[in-house]
Amino acid sequence: MAVEVLGPALAVQGLPATDKLVLIGLANHAKADGTVAYPAVKTLAVYCCASERTVQRALRRLEDEGLISRSDWQPDHIRSDRRPVAYDLNLDVLRGDILSPRERQDTPRGDTQGRHGVTPRALRGDIAMSPEPSLEPSVEPLKENTRPQRNRKRKPEVPLPEGWQPTSAHHDLAASLGVDCLHEAAKFADHAAAKDRRMRDWDAAFRTWLRQARDFGIAAKQPAGGSGGNWR
Repeated sequence: MAVEVLGPALAVQGLPATDKLVLIGLANHAKADGTVAYPAVKTLAVYCCASERTVQRALRRLEDEGLISRSDWQPDHIRSDRRPVAYDLNLDVLRGDILSPRERQDTPRGDTQGRHGVTPRALRGDIAMSPEPSLEPSVEPLKENTRPQRNRKRKPEVPLPEGWQPTSAHHDLAASLGVDCLHEAAKFADHAAAKDRRMRDWDAAFRTWLRQARDFGIAAKQPAGGSGGNWR
């Protein structure tokens, strides 16, 4: 566990409580670069005081949000049918390199209060977590620096694709949040063009935009008949 990983996980806003606890649990087991976190689902369930099925649903939601992704870690010393599922935390998303409906003006990114790697977001309370060994796993973890690290291929950061439109899942999410999907999509596209943004996953970025718009209370309300139609 490293501050570079735990700090951004603690700073994430707009997640359900269980999802955030699962994210923090993964950060507690990840390497300093956010990769190869593989605590057992049972271990995460203990952290969250929740059932294993609840934790599995939270892991799927975190993947859908683009906050974590399945790791391509392949330890040669573990049989393929016994290898645990490992996750990588996407630090570029956790640190706030995602688009936000309310971007703070003249606020430098990075460490302004001695918290390395944490953007200046308001944190409620002071949560301290100490490194804990996993309550499992059933196999020995791969020791650091015993093997050369494999080169991990990551999706390139690209501009918002021409003609990008919200998906049906975006419309459903906006309806559940009570915000106007088409109005927020237009703001989202204008913001991306004005700031010349580059992202690895634009659909995940817009999901986060919608949630933050709801949380910050600055989104246009959804029309009575729903957002309806296609964004053109």
